[in-house]
This record gives sequence, C-alpha cells and structure tokens, in this order.
Amino acid sequence: VREHWPASLPTPLLSSFDLDGLAQARDQAPQIPRALNLYSSLKNYRNKLAEYDCRALHCKDRLIDEQVAAEITGAGYELRCFTVDDPKRAGRLREWGVASVFTDYPDRLKLDPGQ
Repeated sequence: VREHWPASLPTPLLSSFDLDGLAQARDQAPQIPRALNLYSSLKNYRNKLAEYDCRALHCKDRLIDEQVAAEITGAGYELRCFTVDDPKRAGRLREWGVASVFTDYPDRLKLDPGQ
C-alpha cells in the first residue's frame, strides 16, 4: 500500500481484526493510519489501540453504549460500528459520537446532515 497508493487519493485507513497484520502495518508503514476491528469483545481495547498505534476503533455496534462511546471518543479515537442496518440505531450511534457505520443497506440509512 505504501508503495502503490496513488498520491492523488486521500491516505487510506488500514483496519484489521488480525493483530499480527496491524503490527506489520505499524512497523512497515507507520505513516498510514490504522484501526483495530473488534467483533465479540472490547476486552483490553485501550491497550491494543495503543500497542498498534491505532487512531480508530471499529466494532460491532452492540458492543457499545453511550458511556463506552464517550469513553472511546473522549480518549481521542475515531469510532465506527458495523453492521448497522437500522436507521434508528444509526441515528443513536451518531448522537453518541460514532463517526460512521458500516451497513449492508446504505439506502436505508439516508440521514439528514442536521440530524
């Protein structure tokens, strides 16, 4: 990615569930930002974000509530959730400071910018 990413495009964000992959990305291309993906548990997420020098956390939406979202974003990390197909849930996550969501149905999640 470091060698082949077009300069005309914004810098990519490398995200992975694989900790070895994040370590390799950190070591071989430290200038490319990283995100930690978590599916079933947030256990030790802070330590992992720090260890792999991640700027973001991507997690299953049901792993967070308003307090956890505030904790993550308050620590300066970007937070994104997957897989969110319900517009009401997407709206609530947005209210909590979630930067964006991954969805199978983007047409269902049309939100007004003012919401």
